[in-house]
Amino acid sequence: MNLRTYVGVVALVIAVVAGGCAPQQSPGSTQGTGERVSAPKRVIAAIHGDAMSVYTRLVAGSAGAASGGQVLGSRILGPMVGSGLSTKDLTGATRPLLAEANPSLENGLWKIAPDGRMETSWKIRDGAVWHDGTPITADDLVFTTRVERDREMPWALPPQYRYVQEIEAADPRTLTVRWNQTYIQADEFLQDQPLPRHILEAPYLDNKVTFLEMPYWNADYVGTGPFKVKQFALNSHVILAAHDRYVLGRPGLDEVEVRFINDGNTLLANLLAGTVELVLDRSVSLDLGMQVRDRWTAGQMGVGYAGWVNMYIQFLNPDPPIMSDVRYRRALIHAVDRQQIVDTLQFGLSSVPHSLYGPHNIEYPAIESRIVKYDYDPRRAAQMISDLGYTRGADGMFRDGSGEKLVAHLWALAGDDANVKPLLAVADYWKQIGVTPEVNLVSEQAANDSVLRANFPGFSVQGGADGQSGIPRLHSREARVAETNYRGSNYMRYRNADLDALVDRYFATIPFDERVQVLGQIVNHTTDVLTNVGLFWRMAPSFIPNRLVNVEGANNLGNQAWNAHLWEVR
Repeated sequence: MNLRTYVGVVALVIAVVAGGCAPQQSPGSTQGTGERVSAPKRVIAAIHGDAMSVYTRLVAGSAGAASGGQVLGSRILGPMVGSGLSTKDLTGATRPLLAEANPSLENGLWKIAPDGRMETSWKIRDGAVWHDGTPITADDLVFTTRVERDREMPWALPPQYRYVQEIEAADPRTLTVRWNQTYIQADEFLQDQPLPRHILEAPYLDNKVTFLEMPYWNADYVGTGPFKVKQFALNSHVILAAHDRYVLGRPGLDEVEVRFINDGNTLLANLLAGTVELVLDRSVSLDLGMQVRDRWTAGQMGVGYAGWVNMYIQFLNPDPPIMSDVRYRRALIHAVDRQQIVDTLQFGLSSVPHSLYGPHNIEYPAIESRIVKYDYDPRRAAQMISDLGYTRGADGMFRDGSGEKLVAHLWALAGDDANVKPLLAVADYWKQIGVTPEVNLVSEQAANDSVLRANFPGFSVQGGADGQSGIPRLHSREARVAETNYRGSNYMRYRNADLDALVDRYFATIPFDERVQVLGQIVNHTTDVLTNVGLFWRMAPSFIPNRLVNVEGANNLGNQAWNAHLWEVR
């Protein structure tokens, strides 16, 4: 098989787009007084899609939504205008922002009782103010947690709240959280945008429906970050201006315009034409990026890890029932040349994910030996299916004793090339060994039917959380079942008490060496029974102009805007 048949050629529009040339840093201008005044340091950036808000939770998919739905690149807008207590840099390390320090056992801000209960505290930096000049207080943070935990809001409950017993403002600058058990991510509390109590509490209490329709969420946003919203034009752009009183210091850039461009080809055409000079976060596909990498002379293209594409496996009501037999699932995976998929769809820049933890994770060396791996071996795959009692007909396809073809269902969201291309490749591999693939490309309308999406019959090809973020999705309580109104992040609907206990123990184990021992048991369990199967680590390009410094390429380990206040022009 030639996998490149499924890749296709994406036409790139290389045309000068109206809107002016790339902004150049002016050497200055002479005023009537004879003084030399520097021109504003301004950058024009772009993201792929229309962001209706600068509040991350409103552009990152809603609770229970079947299809997710994050606007590409939009997750960077929130951190630019709203700093939390801390953030993760692009190595995955936690760095304090609004807080003076991250809680730790060493500095006494993280306390663990003998029974496992904990207490963590953060002190807001002196001089921290909202964009309107109002001091940021611990009461603002308590109010934020109230809104975040509200089940009537259209976002998923952040997982850390399951372990929270009490949240209080110990004093105007100190937030204290008491936990009902040991939880390893307690020091990452409130990394998202805080909400201003003095602006939002009254409308929140008055009407929760109109609360989300307020212009606060875009044009009138008041936040805590290095930039504030100067102008928000729906379906067009947002202009961010430097927050002079940002707690970590005034930003090096005076203004950042972020344009919303709905088409990846058009976005990169703007880049080549010079009307856009910075592409934020993971806004374009690797396919498109590779086509312009060597043509763009104003800067450099880098690639960063951006999650994984995998096949979730249905466990609750699989069709055909043989899906419940791990031997059948193993045979299907041995039939797929995942390395060829990586080489073709990721241009050899990635690797095959054998578990939800990969080489980019700090824990990987300690758990790699516990991973059950499935190499490409089509002959072995065919023999394993024969051993299950299936026989090949004259057409080469496997059939059961009644003559019915052995099928394997594959679902993906229609129009999403990142998932459709590998789906078609997998379908072809299965067909080669005699399994009949049944492909269903789900429409956008159907994708919002949570019952339909939860009941996919075989394999669902899609992106998802990996690494530590993927561990909670293995728990039975996250299964998308009728009792939970089909909400939850456990797409496989795999429920196992032993695995649940391991997941709970993992999040309650603070010492790293002990924690990776539990993690090793988790990856061994999930790769042995094949709860889901990784196809490739997805790589995404970043485009950063040569004239900017301190801007790092985006990846999935942290927040590209973690140091936005330090972005500068040469």
